[in-house]
Amino acid sequence: MVLKNFTLYLDPALIGLKDRTTDDYPLMNSPLQPGAIMALYTFFLFNLGPKFMKNRDAFSLKKVIMAYNFVQIVLNFVVFVMVAKVMPNFNPCCSLLNTSNSPEDIAIRRAHYCYTLLKFLDLFDTIFFVLRKKHQQITVLHIHHHIGMAVTTWATAKYLPGGVVFFVFIWNTFIHVLMYSYYLFTSIHSMRGVWWKKYLTQLQLIQGYSPGIMGPDATKLTYFSNDTN
Repeated sequence: MVLKNFTLYLDPALIGLKDRTTDDYPLMNSPLQPGAIMALYTFFLFNLGPKFMKNRDAFSLKKVIMAYNFVQIVLNFVVFVMVAKVMPNFNPCCSLLNTSNSPEDIAIRRAHYCYTLLKFLDLFDTIFFVLRKKHQQITVLHIHHHIGMAVTTWATAKYLPGGVVFFVFIWNTFIHVLMYSYYLFTSIHSMRGVWWKKYLTQLQLIQGYSPGIMGPDATKLTYFSNDTN
């Protein structure tokens, strides 16, 4: 009830900025929807999940995680292509928001929306940690990263669609294709590492310290690396 009342107050306050063209997209009609997901995510991490696993052995989930990694590779590549197709419309120094009904702006908003959905899919990273009792990997930085990415991408898709933020998207999806490919490769071959892992880590560090990059993805390889078997 409190969250609903807050949403009723907040949404009209931002109505002038709101991109109405995304109202019919799942999760995009109101801040209540992503807010509820974040609340459930946090509740599972700190309450429901630990209680559920308290007297249970850790789940392996090897095949589930392999399938998850494969899905992440495919979806991140698809969004990478979607973003790459609209990149010629952007100026790296300054680009206007894309809120018109032109075919170009519609394609940009769809790519922005699909990228947002990927950030909500990423929440399963932490859920798998809980089910596998990898509590040491559920750090404040890890949780902050996932919640921050989901919230900021949703907010920009809803109120500030398009713009220079797309330079973040194309780099981020490219890194995620490589990152989840690494996870899948090491899980299939039961290896503790591959020769190009250090180069992937370097790319993630560049992303993490580049201006305008939303969230330290460089930490994620540390969380998952050598732990996908």
